[in-house]
Amino acid sequence: MAAGASVCYALQFVCMKFYQRRVGNNLFTSLVFGVISTAINAALIFAVKAAAGEGFAVGATPFTLTVAAALALVSALIVIVGIAVMKRGKLSVYSNFMMLGGMALPFVFGLWFMDESMSVWKGVGMAVMALSLLVSMGDKKSEETEKKSGWVFYLLCFFVFALNGGTSILSAVQANASVFHQSATGLYDFIIWTRLFTVAIFAVMFGVGAAAAGKRRKAELLTVKDIFGAKAMIALVAYSVVSLLGFVLSMNCMGEGKLDSSSLYPITTGGTIVLSAVFGRAIFKEKITRYMAVCLILTMAATVAFMF
Repeated sequence: MAAGASVCYALQFVCMKFYQRRVGNNLFTSLVFGVISTAINAALIFAVKAAAGEGFAVGATPFTLTVAAALALVSALIVIVGIAVMKRGKLSVYSNFMMLGGMALPFVFGLWFMDESMSVWKGVGMAVMALSLLVSMGDKKSEETEKKSGWVFYLLCFFVFALNGGTSILSAVQANASVFHQSATGLYDFIIWTRLFTVAIFAVMFGVGAAAAGKRRKAELLTVKDIFGAKAMIALVAYSVVSLLGFVLSMNCMGEGKLDSSSLYPITTGGTIVLSAVFGRAIFKEKITRYMAVCLILTMAATVAFMF
């Protein structure tokens, strides 16, 4: 299931790139993407829940609602901060910070707060992933753009590092509610609440942004006709399907007698990084530089280490 989750997460980037090529990449299109894809995601999980014989009723506990709301807010912040980061520096550096946050923070959280086991191989894997991040920052082709923004770019990268790590931690907390002596709902109910909160947050952000934009964003507002075009909607639906499947697979990997978060997230994150590069090369003919090749080799090595 962990391998399947990695494939799905990598396919998310493929779908998103198709969407961005069609409608562009700015705050307006990103918020629309967030609202529509999350709404589709919620509708899909409702259908899955009904097909599983659980009906359309959605269970709730204070614990699950709190975690779901926090996860939705963090996910929305990642979109906003991500846009600011990509305008100031190289995407590969940003994505490495983001992925490493999703790997390192739940790793540490699992060891400190959930009594998960530490091993020499896990330590080696984390050290190798940190080395991979340093290598990506050393790419000379990225220096010119990043120097223009200076410390702001790297500050935002570390913010994304923390935010993406937060999403993994919150998912692990929900999946292991009993460890914290809390009562949680089932997986489907948790996903539904998370998606509903996310739609609400994106909708509010979109409304505030549209009201404040005025004529300055008229050009962006004109992209609505493209956003609801057939190609863009296909990318949105495909993204919703693979993101939901990836989330369900990763959540099902956790729990008593299954993978702990200090193993699961490093494995899925490393797999996502490698597969994203493979898909980018195969589908979009993206060039893999020497620095990127070294990063991928290090990432694969780290991912294998976390399996022991």
